[in-house]
Amino acid sequence: MKRTPVTTLLLALAVGPFGGCAVDGEDLAAWENVAEGEGRLAAYLADGQRPVELRAQALSILLKMRDIDHIMGVLEVAEPQQRTILLRMYATAIVTVLTKMYSQSEKEAAATLAYDIFEHVDELTGGTDGTGEPRDRLLVDTVVEWCLEELGKPSAKRARPMRKIEDILLAALAVRPAVAGPRIADKMRAAQTPEELLALDLLLSKVRDPEIRARQAEHLLGFARRVHPAVPPPVAQAMVNNRNETLLRYLLDAARDPRVPPGTREIGLIAARDHLKAEALGGLFLLLAADDPKHRNIMRLNALDLVWDHGGSARLADALRALPPSGTWWPAGVQFRVNVDAFCDTRLAPARDAVRPVLERLVDDPNWVTRTYAMRCVERLYPAEAPLLLAPLVEDETPLPGWSAEADVTIGQHAQAVIDAAEAAAEAQ
Repeated sequence: MKRTPVTTLLLALAVGPFGGCAVDGEDLAAWENVAEGEGRLAAYLADGQRPVELRAQALSILLKMRDIDHIMGVLEVAEPQQRTILLRMYATAIVTVLTKMYSQSEKEAAATLAYDIFEHVDELTGGTDGTGEPRDRLLVDTVVEWCLEELGKPSAKRARPMRKIEDILLAALAVRPAVAGPRIADKMRAAQTPEELLALDLLLSKVRDPEIRARQAEHLLGFARRVHPAVPPPVAQAMVNNRNETLLRYLLDAARDPRVPPGTREIGLIAARDHLKAEALGGLFLLLAADDPKHRNIMRLNALDLVWDHGGSARLADALRALPPSGTWWPAGVQFRVNVDAFCDTRLAPARDAVRPVLERLVDDPNWVTRTYAMRCVERLYPAEAPLLLAPLVEDETPLPGWSAEADVTIGQHAQAVIDAAEAAAEAQ
């Protein structure tokens, strides 16, 4: 913010229009409407020989005129003793204006002044007259409460200080996090909309304090539970950014719920991949068993990939056995086969030697989905040995939906086709 040059202010103080003459409240009020009245009021405010109550009136008029430049200019040129008096005067004026019946414009000016005074808050020592509450705490607490109240209003009705409300709150957090942080966290707990919640969470995220971060996590989780299943993706992302393990596990659980927005479910799965990693395996196994035909069971496919990424061959059998035989798959066209092929080729192929014993054991598993994955991966990863390994399946009459675009096919028919193709190739050589 542009300031009145200190040299200009010093000149105004030196050649003020009133010298040693008496000036009363009516004179001060009149200066509001005269040329260079701001300079006169600033000069009076700076004069330590003037009555404190009239200096406070000059400050009040300058606030009414929204002239923060002159107010702060007086402070910049003040001697140490006067500086202490002025800071206390300013803090008292800000608290009074923000808590009493003043105009919106005056409140906006007081909040703007507070932004600048926060820089000097360490000089506000001692207790407030009448209450004994520390001056610095009372100032910060009052300003934060007013700002939060304004943020809770519809945008069209919100105050417009010369500094953004969010910037004023950030300044309060910077100088007195122990005062401002809990206030903002309490407001976050009561947030009614995602926009309000996220605005407050963003503010608190600027403070590197474990206790505040824990309170953010608590309120993010509380909000998500209140609105579940309609958890907006931005709220989910804020939960991930918090890095709290409880939030990450909540999001992983939410990925199983088909009512939750797809974007939120995807964020939960990505968070499990990037942050929970192997610790996410328990939730991922539950996701493998969840059925979600409305969304084409995409989450199941992604979960299978993640179980492989973090569990490897050691958990491959558990993963394939977790796939539900009574669930819905991809009955049309060849989509089921395409998805199985993708898993075999992109995930298992680089580890073909390590997974071979697992796949051989699973070829005759009681779960038909498990058998299908094992059969197809054996066929694609070990073509020379496939006829021998798949021979036990030729009598399997389990239908394979989504496997052939030409006709219905069973597991046994597909296994027989693999064997026949291998024999024909051998005869042709």
